[in-house]
Amino acid sequence: MADAATQIDLSGLAAPFDLLRARRAMGELRAGQQLEVVTASKTAAKDFAAWCRVSGHTLVQSVSDEGRLRLVLRKG
Repeated sequence: MADAATQIDLSGLAAPFDLLRARRAMGELRAGQQLEVVTASKTAAKDFAAWCRVSGHTLVQSVSDEGRLRLVLRKG
């Protein structure tokens, strides 16, 4: 995940605020750039996958690590 253009730690935010903050960060990226998101939300895996599908982005990777979820998203 080291090649992610931008990294944000949203582990202090509950759903849906983590997704809203990630959406704002994605808005600042160019197509093809990646965003690495760290969250502790229990619904994040499903929420982010669904959001990527409807918004034209790609969920590149999803890894659970010590109670937190690391997601890499590529802007469509």
